[in-house]
Amino acid sequence: MKRKLLALSALILSMGMLVPTYALDIKLNEAILELETAPELINNSIYVPFREIAERISANVDWDDATSTVTATRGGTMVSFAIGDTNLTVNGVETAQQPPVILKDNKTLVPVRAFTEAFGARVEWDDKSQTASISITNPDTSEIAAIEKTFTMNTGNVSAKVTYPVISSKALSEKILDTASKRAVAKTSGMPEGTLYEAKYTVKYYDNKVLSVYGEETSYTEGSAHPNNTVNTIVLDVKTGEELSPTKVLGKDYNMVESAREAFLKEIENNKESYFSTASDTINSLKSFAYYIDTDGKVNFVIDENIIAPHAAGPITVSDGSKIK
Repeated sequence: MKRKLLALSALILSMGMLVPTYALDIKLNEAILELETAPELINNSIYVPFREIAERISANVDWDDATSTVTATRGGTMVSFAIGDTNLTVNGVETAQQPPVILKDNKTLVPVRAFTEAFGARVEWDDKSQTASISITNPDTSEIAAIEKTFTMNTGNVSAKVTYPVISSKALSEKILDTASKRAVAKTSGMPEGTLYEAKYTVKYYDNKVLSVYGEETSYTEGSAHPNNTVNTIVLDVKTGEELSPTKVLGKDYNMVESAREAFLKEIENNKESYFSTASDTINSLKSFAYYIDTDGKVNFVIDENIIAPHAAGPITVSDGSKIK
């Protein structure tokens, strides 16, 4: 009887039925982190591709060809390692006690806990769901702005160059890229041959609810006296990726058109010499206004140049003092 039980036990163990397996998940600020390469459990540590995790936490990645050293910078923290080294160096100090850096299938893998904690993150492990949860505060907008990507496109006779920010959420980064691309196509449609169009998008505000991005556009046609400067703003729900109207940001009772109109009219009244004589009438005729949120959470309204003021004035920005809730 004992032999039968031993044989049965050996069979069960060989089939792996006693130890259930789960796919590893990583959460970043409560949202599942989508990585092109799945996280791996190696020697009891979770490993992820270096570049992917660096970009998701909004770290700027640099490569020094002379020393074969990779560096990730986020705010005042710099994490680096040379290809072939096993340890991370944080702000010039080697951390020898953490799990080593691994090179696998031509990808550099780093221990997710050690790497993200170096930037001040808090990492918690849920054994039941096999999930590592990373909590990290969003960097200042000046830090995010340093992490950019640029793409160029040719829309008929117009050359377009667009620079946009890469942030921790892959979905939001793709939303910014999609919006900026469509805007570039729409803006360059019908422009004269030889026109150069450039747009630079920067993050103005970013928390766990709202992302506000400000785009400065410049188009220049050969022979023109000056370039044409315009503005495009993007305000997104961080969780859903949908574009947010001012009422969803400031409450259903907020009337953005009336608030913007009043703020612009006050600005025109106080600086009449800077605006066209028809500026007030133009503002009263507008049915909508672009808006963005600045670093202090304040709502700003913006209007393109040459609508109520000369080109030299640039885009006009005003605020009614309202702040995001």
